[in-house]
Amino acid sequence: MEFVDSANDSGIRLVKMYFLIGVPEEDLSDIEEMAGLITKLNKTFKGEVRMSVNVMIPKPFTAFEKVSLIPKEDYNQRVSLLRKLVKGIRVDIMPYAEAYTQPLFSRGDRRIFFDKDINSDVFVYHMDSMDVLPWEFIKQNPSEAEGFIKGVK
Repeated sequence: MEFVDSANDSGIRLVKMYFLIGVPEEDLSDIEEMAGLITKLNKTFKGEVRMSVNVMIPKPFTAFEKVSLIPKEDYNQRVSLLRKLVKGIRVDIMPYAEAYTQPLFSRGDRRIFFDKDINSDVFVYHMDSMDVLPWEFIKQNPSEAEGFIKGVK
Protein backbone atom coordinates (compact mmCIF):
# COMPACT_ATOMS: atom_id res chain seq x y z
CA MET A 1 0.00 0.00 0.00
CA GLU A 2 2.01 2.86 -1.40
CA PHE A 3 -0.15 5.58 0.16
CA VAL A 4 0.73 4.26 3.64
CA ASP A 5 4.43 4.84 2.98
CA SER A 6 3.66 8.36 1.76
CA ALA A 7 1.48 9.05 4.81
CA ASN A 8 4.17 7.73 7.17
CA ASP A 9 6.91 9.76 5.43
CA SER A 10 4.75 12.90 5.53
CA GLY A 11 4.14 12.67 9.26
CA ILE A 12 0.39 12.11 8.96
CA ARG A 13 -0.84 10.88 12.32
CA LEU A 14 -4.42 9.83 11.59
CA VAL A 15 -6.06 7.92 8.76
CA LYS A 16 -9.80 7.40 8.71
CA MET A 17 -11.27 4.90 6.28
CA TYR A 18 -14.93 5.04 5.23
CA PHE A 19 -16.94 1.97 4.24
CA LEU A 20 -20.50 1.04 3.27
CA ILE A 21 -22.35 -2.11 4.24
CA GLY A 22 -25.66 -3.31 2.87
CA VAL A 23 -24.74 -2.73 -0.75
CA PRO A 24 -26.66 -4.98 -3.19
CA GLU A 25 -24.85 -8.26 -3.90
CA GLU A 26 -22.68 -7.86 -0.78
CA ASP A 27 -21.90 -10.97 1.24
CA LEU A 28 -19.83 -11.83 4.29
CA SER A 29 -16.67 -12.25 2.20
CA ASP A 30 -16.87 -8.51 1.47
CA ILE A 31 -16.89 -7.82 5.20
CA GLU A 32 -13.88 -10.11 5.64
CA GLU A 33 -12.02 -8.23 2.88
CA MET A 34 -12.93 -4.91 4.50
CA ALA A 35 -11.55 -6.14 7.83
CA GLY A 36 -8.42 -7.48 6.14
CA LEU A 37 -7.73 -4.14 4.47
CA ILE A 38 -8.15 -2.13 7.65
CA THR A 39 -6.05 -4.64 9.65
CA LYS A 40 -3.24 -4.49 7.08
CA LEU A 41 -3.37 -0.70 7.13
CA ASN A 42 -3.22 -0.69 10.94
CA LYS A 43 -0.11 -2.87 10.91
CA THR A 44 1.82 -0.72 8.43
CA PHE A 45 0.67 2.80 9.33
CA LYS A 46 2.64 4.45 12.14
CA GLY A 47 -0.25 6.64 13.32
CA GLU A 48 -3.80 5.98 14.43
CA VAL A 49 -6.27 4.20 12.14
CA ARG A 50 -10.01 4.75 12.47
CA MET A 51 -12.85 3.15 10.60
CA SER A 52 -16.28 4.56 9.83
CA VAL A 53 -19.00 2.22 8.59
CA ASN A 54 -22.31 3.46 7.23
CA VAL A 55 -25.28 1.64 5.81
CA MET A 56 -26.09 2.04 2.11
CA ILE A 57 -29.31 4.08 2.09
CA PRO A 58 -31.50 3.67 -1.01
CA LYS A 59 -32.77 7.09 -2.15
CA PRO A 60 -35.29 8.36 -4.69
CA PHE A 61 -34.05 9.33 -8.17
CA THR A 62 -31.10 6.95 -7.95
CA ALA A 63 -30.46 3.53 -9.42
CA PHE A 64 -31.22 2.17 -5.93
CA GLU A 65 -34.62 3.82 -5.43
CA LYS A 66 -36.47 0.49 -5.28
CA VAL A 67 -33.78 -1.45 -3.43
CA SER A 68 -34.52 -2.65 0.08
CA LEU A 69 -32.54 -1.45 3.08
CA ILE A 70 -30.35 -4.22 4.46
CA PRO A 71 -32.48 -6.28 6.90
CA LYS A 72 -31.61 -5.82 10.56
CA GLU A 73 -30.52 -9.45 10.95
CA ASP A 74 -28.02 -9.10 8.09
CA TYR A 75 -26.81 -5.78 9.51
CA ASN A 76 -26.25 -7.38 12.93
CA GLN A 77 -24.40 -10.30 11.35
CA ARG A 78 -22.07 -7.99 9.40
CA VAL A 79 -21.41 -5.67 12.35
CA SER A 80 -20.71 -8.62 14.65
CA LEU A 81 -18.28 -10.17 12.16
CA LEU A 82 -16.54 -6.86 11.57
CA ARG A 83 -16.08 -6.19 15.30
CA LYS A 84 -14.73 -9.74 15.75
CA LEU A 85 -12.20 -9.36 12.92
CA VAL A 86 -11.06 -5.79 13.62
CA LYS A 87 -9.27 -5.41 16.94
CA GLY A 88 -7.44 -2.39 18.31
CA ILE A 89 -9.02 0.01 15.84
CA ARG A 90 -11.65 2.61 16.60
CA VAL A 91 -14.73 1.62 14.59
CA ASP A 92 -17.73 3.97 14.32
CA ILE A 93 -20.80 2.20 12.96
CA MET A 94 -24.08 3.82 11.95
CA PRO A 95 -26.82 2.57 14.29
CA TYR A 96 -29.51 0.54 12.56
CA ALA A 97 -32.29 2.80 13.87
CA GLU A 98 -30.69 5.74 12.08
CA ALA A 99 -30.28 3.72 8.90
CA TYR A 100 -33.97 2.72 9.04
CA THR A 101 -35.27 6.28 9.33
CA GLN A 102 -33.33 7.63 6.34
CA PRO A 103 -35.13 5.66 3.58
CA LEU A 104 -38.40 6.02 5.50
CA PHE A 105 -38.24 9.82 5.38
CA SER A 106 -36.72 10.11 1.92
CA ARG A 107 -38.98 7.53 0.22
CA GLY A 108 -42.13 7.79 2.32
CA ASP A 109 -45.10 10.02 1.62
CA ARG A 110 -47.42 12.00 3.89
CA ARG A 111 -49.01 8.79 5.18
CA ILE A 112 -45.99 8.14 7.41
CA PHE A 113 -47.02 11.22 9.40
CA PHE A 114 -50.82 11.12 9.20
CA ASP A 115 -51.85 7.48 8.93
CA LYS A 116 -51.19 5.71 12.20
CA ASP A 117 -52.05 2.35 10.59
CA ILE A 118 -49.48 2.61 7.80
CA ASN A 119 -46.79 -0.05 7.80
CA SER A 120 -43.61 2.01 7.52
CA ASP A 121 -41.65 -1.07 6.48
CA VAL A 122 -43.21 -0.71 3.03
CA PHE A 123 -41.08 2.40 2.39
CA VAL A 124 -37.94 0.82 3.83
CA TYR A 125 -38.05 -2.76 2.59
CA HIS A 126 -40.76 -3.15 -0.08
CA MET A 127 -40.54 -0.28 -2.59
CA ASP A 128 -40.37 -2.84 -5.39
CA SER A 129 -44.00 -3.76 -4.64
CA MET A 130 -45.29 -0.25 -5.42
CA ASP A 131 -46.79 0.43 -8.84
CA VAL A 132 -46.44 4.20 -8.41
CA LEU A 133 -43.61 5.61 -6.35
CA PRO A 134 -44.44 8.50 -3.98
CA TRP A 135 -42.06 10.89 -5.74
CA GLU A 136 -43.06 10.15 -9.34
CA PHE A 137 -45.17 13.31 -9.52
CA ILE A 138 -41.99 15.42 -9.25
CA LYS A 139 -40.80 16.61 -12.64
CA GLN A 140 -37.15 16.10 -13.37
CA ASN A 141 -36.68 18.15 -16.49
CA PRO A 142 -33.40 20.04 -15.98
CA SER A 143 -34.20 22.61 -18.66
CA GLU A 144 -37.41 23.58 -16.82
CA ALA A 145 -35.48 23.88 -13.56
CA GLU A 146 -32.80 26.03 -15.20
CA GLY A 147 -35.48 28.35 -16.63
CA PHE A 148 -37.05 28.66 -13.21
CA ILE A 149 -33.73 29.41 -11.52
CA LYS A 150 -32.82 32.05 -14.13
CA GLY A 151 -36.20 33.73 -13.53
CA VAL A 152 -35.57 34.04 -9.78
CA LYS A 153 -33.73 37.22 -8.90
